[in-house]
Amino acid sequence: MTLNQVLEYMADNNCVLFGPTSVEDQITLNSGLTVEGEGMVLTFSGHFSQIQLVGQGPFIFRQIHFKHEHELGPSFFLCQDANVVFEDCSFEGAWGGQEESLASAVRALGRSRVSFDRCRFRSNDQHLVLDHNAKAEFRQSELKDARADGIILKGKTELSGTEMEVCRSGWSAITLSSTASVQLHDSTLGENGCHGLELNDDTRYSGQNNHFHANGYNGIALAGRACAFAQGDQLISNGLCGIDLGEQSSAVLKWARATHNQSHGIQARDSARVDLADCSASNNETSGVALFNAACLDGEDFNMENNGYAGLQSGDECRVTLCRANATNNTSTSVLCFGTSSLVLERSRLTESGGHGVQLAEHCYAVIRDCEVMENKRSAVVFAGQSRGLVQGSTLAHNHQDGLVTADESKVTALENLVRSNGRDGILILSSGHGQLLENQSLKNGRYGLFAGPSSRPLLCDNICSENEMEEIVLETQEARSALRGTGPAQETSQELPPGVTVSVEDGPDLHLPFEPKNLERSMLVALAKHGRLSEAALGKVAKTRRVGGAMENLIDRLNKAGMPIIRHDGQGPEGNIYALKVDTTRQRKTSFTKTETTSIQGRQIC
Repeated sequence: MTLNQVLEYMADNNCVLFGPTSVEDQITLNSGLTVEGEGMVLTFSGHFSQIQLVGQGPFIFRQIHFKHEHELGPSFFLCQDANVVFEDCSFEGAWGGQEESLASAVRALGRSRVSFDRCRFRSNDQHLVLDHNAKAEFRQSELKDARADGIILKGKTELSGTEMEVCRSGWSAITLSSTASVQLHDSTLGENGCHGLELNDDTRYSGQNNHFHANGYNGIALAGRACAFAQGDQLISNGLCGIDLGEQSSAVLKWARATHNQSHGIQARDSARVDLADCSASNNETSGVALFNAACLDGEDFNMENNGYAGLQSGDECRVTLCRANATNNTSTSVLCFGTSSLVLERSRLTESGGHGVQLAEHCYAVIRDCEVMENKRSAVVFAGQSRGLVQGSTLAHNHQDGLVTADESKVTALENLVRSNGRDGILILSSGHGQLLENQSLKNGRYGLFAGPSSRPLLCDNICSENEMEEIVLETQEARSALRGTGPAQETSQELPPGVTVSVEDGPDLHLPFEPKNLERSMLVALAKHGRLSEAALGKVAKTRRVGGAMENLIDRLNKAGMPIIRHDGQGPEGNIYALKVDTTRQRKTSFTKTETTSIQGRQIC
């Protein structure tokens, strides 16, 4: 029996299908009706078989399985300015043959309003096409195995979906163009050939708690001036990025998670903008976030962990502002900036990366304020190239190499930072630019508290260096300047002098040294000043250690370099080397230290 024959016998615009029914040609319906199938199959058996729904209706179809019997055919339903409801229906086999003549299960045009409740779509060229001003609504529906795009929205169309699943489309799950918009809640777009959701032109997406997973390219892709607003979306295991923003698109993400993607978790390029709040981009094979070509990122409470390259990388003219960010255990660098990008990093924690905590190169500008940069395999913060910036109120500690490094022609102002317990130098200045170090503390580092290379020009004020393993301060440059508060112009350009320390000895002369000795060195100096001449074994008893030989040689070398050869070898005996103190050279050094120059207060080195 054909559908035309069934409709002839229906009463009150209601009919029930009790057996197999077919559509063999084009049928046009322009008045409201209700068709119930109770699970029956409605077969489209001709190359031109189609149902056209025109007018307000409403047209209601319940519990019907729509299926195309032949290889080629048009769309099952063509809705023109119609109100249509599908309940517990399924659609299978709409296939137009060639790519230029793709068929769809349902095509809605004009001011059509189409509702799908608990519906299933399988193996169609396209499951649904909306054009002009059409609107569609999905509830608890499945759309799988489209040969092209699963759903296409054109013109000023709208789609809303709740607990819907669009999977295994040959191209993208949902594609929008012109000024279309889509709203998704608790839905899944996964395993599609290209993107889970593709937005072009001036389209718009808003969503909540959706899953975009295992798509061939990106979970969400935006281009043109498209925009996205999402809460709680999961962007997981996509072939390229969790979300990719191009051209002038924008996205506002809250509570989103981009993880295990094969490239970046979040990528923005070509003047795109991203705003993040309480989001994470972790366990991605390249970077958590990658910005190129003047893209912008603003983020709060943002987490970047275990990414294969960097937590965040920014290039070209990009701008990044992060507050309360956490970057942990990234393979290379936690935050990497190059080109002419700018970075503002506040109240953030960057730890345990395989390279530097923060690395800036080329012409970057950075403000790093109130951050913790700790336990990185290389240095905490590195400025290179012609980069410049401010590092203030931060803790740079327990990094395997240096705390703060400036190289090449970089210019950095470091203010009120705590730089401690790093494997090499606390502050390392290798650049030829101007650097300002004001009120920093450099403590317990593995080599020097502060090292300034020969071509550097640092401006130093009220910095404290103490308990560093080798020397507190090494200034190889002749252009280091003191800028203590309240000094006049003439004093501001005075050369920075090494600090002076006095070691007092009972029953012996006081020793005036140009550096702070270590505890072991102090005890040996006091013993030699008191007795004048001691063997290696005797010094070991005083210092309560057997390893005095190397420490004494290091002390002699430091004194000789400082121009104070006050200890000499005085032979060798049964108890090891014998060391003697040249009493006539233990006088105070002639160099005076005024208030405007370097002083020593309670054993701390201040420059």
